[in-house]
Amino acid sequence: MGEGYVREGRSMSQLTQWWSMGGYAIYVWPAYGLVCAVLVMHILGIKSQHLRTIKKLQQWFKRQE
Repeated sequence: MGEGYVREGRSMSQLTQWWSMGGYAIYVWPAYGLVCAVLVMHILGIKSQHLRTIKKLQQWFKRQE
């Protein structure tokens, strides 16, 4: 991947280069954060809906007895 960036006579690590995303990190990392937040909200919504459905089914079965 080449020599990488040189700052003050030292080469930066590949990890630092990866984190900087070629200067686009200010756009890339918030996008990753937004996607992660949406996925977490989606998972929590599904779990909440699942619990509500189970509760409704339990109530329905109690009424059927």
